[in-house]
Amino acid sequence: MARAKTFVRGRAPLARDSQQWMLDYLIQETGKVFHFQGDGRGRLPRSVRSHDRISKHLGLQARRMEALAIW
Repeated sequence: MARAKTFVRGRAPLARDSQQWMLDYLIQETGKVFHFQGDGRGRLPRSVRSHDRISKHLGLQARRMEALAIW
């Protein structure tokens, strides 16, 4: 199994770290984080292109919804 090329300080390198491209590809193709999610659950915004940016885009979406609720 391939070793992780990136090193995150304070965390042991894991084999899954070298498979980040596969997570990104699945999010781009399906819009889901997990392959076993149902169709009506867990959809991500279309702007999400990588696993690392999920929280950013969901936060932006929440801000927009909050702004609409305040008006």
